[in-house]
Amino acid sequence: MTDTIHPAALLQITSTTTSAHIADRVVNFLAATDAALESTIAFNKTAIFPALAAASIACVTIEYDGGGDEGNLEPPQAFDADNQPLEFPDTKVAIVTLGFDNLTQNEETHALRDAIESAACALLETTHGGWEDNEGACGLITFAVASQTITLEHRSRFVDYDTSERAF
Repeated sequence: MTDTIHPAALLQITSTTTSAHIADRVVNFLAATDAALESTIAFNKTAIFPALAAASIACVTIEYDGGGDEGNLEPPQAFDADNQPLEFPDTKVAIVTLGFDNLTQNEETHALRDAIESAACALLETTHGGWEDNEGACGLITFAVASQTITLEHRSRFVDYDTSERAF
């Protein structure tokens, strides 16, 4: 039984709602958000990679770091096949980002550099929301043109402790 996949539906509980209904809703919602993310990534790859190839850009990297409720994405860095830095062209590209519900796609047109930054930020927020909270996280997002892959290397930070007790 699926009422809807909208997040608000997860909270619509009546006297006839069972735990199985809620589990179904959660499973369907997660499947829908996964599908929306995959669709968004596919759309953005078809917009970004041809523009990078046309500019002879082989790779783009974006480093990020956050903690204590603040985070920062460094500006995208472009490199040629010999790993030499390049400037981004003024090319405009249309990408999509996901809305707050992680289901709604919004199309935006940006200069290539800004489109990459926006797509990377949306990917990071969708897959690791809250990466800047508490101990935070850091990582590297890489757009590899030859393989047409976007790699997100994410490192979450955490505090750990070891307890021992000894009676004398």
